[in-house]
Amino acid sequence: MMIGKRHYTGPRERLALYAWILAGGWTIFILILASWNIIHIRSTVRELARNEAFVDFNWMLVVRRWAAYHGGVYVPADERTPPNPYLSVPERDLTAPSGKRLTLVNPAYMTRQLFEWYQDDLGVIGHLTSLKPIRPLNAPDEWERDALEVFERGAVEKLEFTEREGRPYIRLMRPLLVEKPCLKCHAVQGYKEGQIRGGLSISIPLDGYLAREKREVIAETARAILIWIIGLAGLGFGHQRLGQSIAEQEAAQGRLAEAQRIAHIGSWELDLVKNILDWSDEIYLIFEIDPKKFGASYEAFLDTVHPEDRANVDFAYTNSVKTKTPYAIDHRLLFPDGRIKYVHEKCETFYDKDGKPLRSVGTVQDITDRKLADEALRE
Repeated sequence: MMIGKRHYTGPRERLALYAWILAGGWTIFILILASWNIIHIRSTVRELARNEAFVDFNWMLVVRRWAAYHGGVYVPADERTPPNPYLSVPERDLTAPSGKRLTLVNPAYMTRQLFEWYQDDLGVIGHLTSLKPIRPLNAPDEWERDALEVFERGAVEKLEFTEREGRPYIRLMRPLLVEKPCLKCHAVQGYKEGQIRGGLSISIPLDGYLAREKREVIAETARAILIWIIGLAGLGFGHQRLGQSIAEQEAAQGRLAEAQRIAHIGSWELDLVKNILDWSDEIYLIFEIDPKKFGASYEAFLDTVHPEDRANVDFAYTNSVKTKTPYAIDHRLLFPDGRIKYVHEKCETFYDKDGKPLRSVGTVQDITDRKLADEALRE
């Protein structure tokens, strides 16, 4: 009948523990979600910067190829576009019938000049470079030299987020192959069609992108904090409501315990599936047992029963479970100092649809005073 006692943590303590666990889990979830969103924001911003680098690079490459296809273009010579001293070809400079002086702008000169204007207007830095430049200012910087050496080993692109003169940039560089129109100027350097002539690099400033990233990260952080606070507020509200419910339940249990104390009746419930027994406080008072020192096992319970009543008590419970009928029995409790108490016990067992016993519930009432009074009357 009494096989094992469950040691409870108080419902308020359990509620507080669960609340802390839920709050911690909610916090971790928000941190993970916010971190993922921030990583996504940074990835998206960098992808936009990469796309701009590719678009700018491809646009410049198309313009260069157009100029190379036409062998360059003639433009009026002026202070900003003087004759190219590094271009040694026939008819580099011409005079129009109107008397206007024209100079030939080859693809390299056009690319360089477009880059200069691009940098002035948008801050984008472009550079046409080579390990063997005709124009000394076309010599590569350290980053470009590393890229050109990698291209010589078969790489087709170098892309990196880095710094340039203390500012953040995305730098993109790809090799330039010698095409047939290029030999007009570079055949004297020993190049052949299909060889790597050099490279075209472009550097996009990231200040605007990083400012946008910062704004979006701040906004995402604010959203995450707001959602986190709302979630905690919801948990706090639920904790408060459950706390009130527990307080009401404890008050009801207190009234029940008081009623049991006055009537000297205790209640118990045995979970036959989990082998767990619950005793009300009044039962421990009736049996005069310290809950902390008593295992509430079946054998321990029988030890408290008077030796002459143990067999009847054991049979009453086991037969009740077997026959699926409630039972009631009076028996004695024998205490170490020789005192005897009389108790009246009732029990009923509940079963599942297949007839398997699930739980037994019962009451124990101290009827010592009544028994002694009855004996006194009989005498």
